[in-house]
Amino acid sequence: MSNKCVIIGDIKRSRNMDNWPSIFKKLDRTLREINKAFSSDILINFKPTIGDEFQGVLKSPQNAYTLYVSIKAKLSVEPSLGIDIYCGIGIGEIEMPLEEEIGMRGTAFYRARDALEQCKKDKRNLLVKSLDIPNQTDEIINTLQLFIEVLEN
Repeated sequence: MSNKCVIIGDIKRSRNMDNWPSIFKKLDRTLREINKAFSSDILINFKPTIGDEFQGVLKSPQNAYTLYVSIKAKLSVEPSLGIDIYCGIGIGEIEMPLEEEIGMRGTAFYRARDALEQCKKDKRNLLVKSLDIPNQTDEIINTLQLFIEVLEN
């Protein structure tokens, strides 16, 4: 069983932002910095994908939370831009049918997408999903993360 870690992020309320070019440049710059800072952990570099989303793949989930906190901190350095994110973390397998990064799929991607959609639905910042069925480990991690979010707010 593989333990890859996919992180998919989405900028909150981006459709209502008048300064999208500045925000996108900040996101792109932040992801480039993250790729350098976490290069030994990263399997596939973080980059913007569609619209206001970004994603990347870690070799393992070990530093996923630290990476998430770093992205969030770097994006919020400029409060005038008003950037906040949703983030879904999926743990599992990935399939790469080609040498390039196109066509990738797998349980880690599906779980990250499910976690991201659940974040939006529940108005949470971060959720982790490691299995396709509810499990105690994910529940504990997500409860602790909710506690942290409440403290931050």
